[in-house]
Amino acid sequence: MSENSPRLAMPFMQQGQAQKHVTHNEALEILDLLVQLTVEAFDAEAPPADPAEGQIWALGPAPAEGWAGHAGDLAAWANGGWLFLQPKAGWRAALGDDVRVWTGAGWERPRLPELVDLAGVGVNAGYDAENRLAVSAPAALFTHDGSDHRLKINKAAPADTATLLFQTDWSGRAEMGLAGEDDFSFKVSPDGSTWHEGIRIDRNTGRAHVSGMRERLYAHRTYHVRTDGDDANSGLADDASGAFRTISRALDVVYGTLDLGRFDVTIAVAPGIYEEFIEVLAPSIGAGLVTVRGTGAQPDDVIIRGTSGVAPAYAPFGVLRAWNGAVIALDNLRIERESGPSVALLDIRSGANVIVDLGDTLHLGATNNSAIRIVGGTLTAEQATLRLVGNVSSLLLVRQGGSASIVSATVDVDGRSFSNAVFVADRCGVIAGHTGATTITGTATGARVQVRSNGVIDFGNKALSTLPGSSNGVVDSGGVYIPL
Repeated sequence: MSENSPRLAMPFMQQGQAQKHVTHNEALEILDLLVQLTVEAFDAEAPPADPAEGQIWALGPAPAEGWAGHAGDLAAWANGGWLFLQPKAGWRAALGDDVRVWTGAGWERPRLPELVDLAGVGVNAGYDAENRLAVSAPAALFTHDGSDHRLKINKAAPADTATLLFQTDWSGRAEMGLAGEDDFSFKVSPDGSTWHEGIRIDRNTGRAHVSGMRERLYAHRTYHVRTDGDDANSGLADDASGAFRTISRALDVVYGTLDLGRFDVTIAVAPGIYEEFIEVLAPSIGAGLVTVRGTGAQPDDVIIRGTSGVAPAYAPFGVLRAWNGAVIALDNLRIERESGPSVALLDIRSGANVIVDLGDTLHLGATNNSAIRIVGGTLTAEQATLRLVGNVSSLLLVRQGGSASIVSATVDVDGRSFSNAVFVADRCGVIAGHTGATTITGTATGARVQVRSNGVIDFGNKALSTLPGSSNGVVDSGGVYIPL
């Protein structure tokens, strides 16, 4: 067959045609070439030097040499010459796994159907109702289409979850994202069920809280405590789903997890009875002041009651004990002790300071020990009210270098009885009213003072007889009562 053979279509045998086998064989040859069409190249321009029988090339727009004038044709080497066939629209040809379709203008790869509203997609894996996109591969690539690229994970509401979960053998080990809230968090798990939060980024401020590191305050803060609260709450909302249940929990959060900086924290306690023993055994971090404040109309609306059934190991010390340099302010509260082991209401030791000042009021109920016991610590009551509403062994017992500073304050003990003395200072303890307008009011039964072992009581030159009590009491062993 010559190199200039005309373009051929499938030949037909005619009636009465001689040598029908020639036409028949030509048709078979064309079928042999076109059925399951494969080519050596697409858009070929120059004939090969040594073509093999049956090889086919899909010619480009400007073929040369023996292919000249056959743009877009199929060039097949058959019987020692070139056979040119003009493809029809829709014909398919393959070059290995590269399958193309003749469009009438060129060989193009077929377009995939529209992938819209599919039930799911599995790439080398099977999808299911939850995992509607499943990919099993060494890696997955998402890249830009000219500039930016963003991967979006959207959830319906703040309480829902939008996260990336990392697993080992299908068990969760790490998670990051919006896990049931709108703060961004990083969590890890040893077993897929117990989770530990490592980092939390506040959605409102952008500030990060790292587990094991204290949160730094940048504004004053209020925690709420209510009898219908829960210690698993955040404490930041004044309702049952936000408030803490116990004052102890609020104090643990403040003293154990916060860096106050220069900002104050108020623990706002709703009206009710809180049966608990409270301890503050270390100073807060930062210069801010921590205040436990009742939110009732009067102090007796919020009662902290040391109860036998909930007494911890330190119950012999105090219903509220502040030790080891801790500083805490109290306001609009009542502290009392249910019948049981001997215990002070406030136990202040080892450099701790309890503050009741600037209009604050503290009511102290009954106990078979001192209402306020200070051993090497400090009570600061300035422009405040201390009112005793139950019988005690003494209102103030100060010893071992401790001090009680009562300045321009009101101390009310009206109608109470004291088994020891109203004021006790020994072993270098000091009770001082200074020269301010300190008022000590009410009638009482029991000794006024007990001052021994270099203790000092100074109420700004108030005569001993002006203090509440039915007898003066004892001043000896180096003790000093001023003005005596």
